[in-house]
Amino acid sequence: MEILFISLILFPAVILHEYAHGWVAYHLGDPTAKLAGWLTLNPLKHIDPVGTVILPAFPFLMRSHFFIGWAKPVPVNFMNLRHPKRDTMLVGLAGPATNVGLALIASALLRSNPSILMTFLFQQIILINLRLCNEIT
Repeated sequence: MEILFISLILFPAVILHEYAHGWVAYHLGDPTAKLAGWLTLNPLKHIDPVGTVILPAFPFLMRSHFFIGWAKPVPVNFMNLRHPKRDTMLVGLAGPATNVGLALIASALLRSNPSILMTFLFQQIILINLRLCNEIT
């Protein structure tokens, strides 16, 4: 049950992280992700069998709080960016910034809904997104 609960938080967070890289690249001049069909929130496009399913399952089986995971990286051709040096940095920051944003939203919701169940849910959303922000780019 815990695996399902965490997966329902982890999958969207990882997918939004990767989507953000492609979305920012597209708006900065690189259509690669859009042309390849990667600017989608469809999880099947982003899920990597090893990084999104198998490896994240191990901590639950081992009763550990350490986890690692990834999604398929969104393709970006940095040569298409209008200002490659600056825009490469912005594309790289887009994923972690998305996770920080999701953590901030969950934090605001946590303050507005103090029930025990919702507190646990929002705390998990915050922790998972901050871990993803720190561990993947």
